[in-house]
Amino acid sequence: MIRITVNNETHEVASNTSLNQLVEHLQIESNGIAVAINDSIISQSLWSDTFLVPQDQVLIITATPGG
Repeated sequence: MIRITVNNETHEVASNTSLNQLVEHLQIESNGIAVAINDSIISQSLWSDTFLVPQDQVLIITATPGG
């Protein structure tokens, strides 16, 4: 297990967890969200190949319609 932070909340996940698996584990709809790790935005096409490491800071932002 490794410890990461998601939107300022500490989470423990398996050491081989991909970003895609994290989004699924958190039960977040993947359409309409942006994800950054350590202040770098990760393209959704790379989520399956991006693996989390200890102390990663993950930010998940949900787009809202309107404005």
